[in-house]
Amino acid sequence: MDEREDWGLTVVFLRGFRRWSQRDLATAAGIHQSLISLYERGKDVPKRATLERLAAAVGVPYSVAEEHHAFVRRVRTRYGERSPTGFAPVDVDALMASLTASVCRVLDETVRPAAADLLRGLRAPE
Repeated sequence: MDEREDWGLTVVFLRGFRRWSQRDLATAAGIHQSLISLYERGKDVPKRATLERLAAAVGVPYSVAEEHHAFVRRVRTRYGERSPTGFAPVDVDALMASLTASVCRVLDETVRPAAADLLRGLRAPE
């Protein structure tokens, strides 16, 4: 497993925040859709400035991308090279994809509605 694949999962994760297509993310970030595809397939690594644009496009701080990438690296290091639990490297990819989808689902079902309720309460006239 290499750095390109790790960042690819992070780009998928960022895109999942909005449940956008690759085209939607590319348009919002002002980059070409083919780059999003290359990143997600692990064929290229986005530069920091590009990652900052991607994170800003979905409305999260760059640190969220950094933390996700660090998490991917920890999982790959622990389960990708040696297999104390029986995970093979392919299983690590499936695990990361599943975790990414789960986090995005929690955002959609819990965090966003709670934030919307909070904002409505702040805007409500007294």
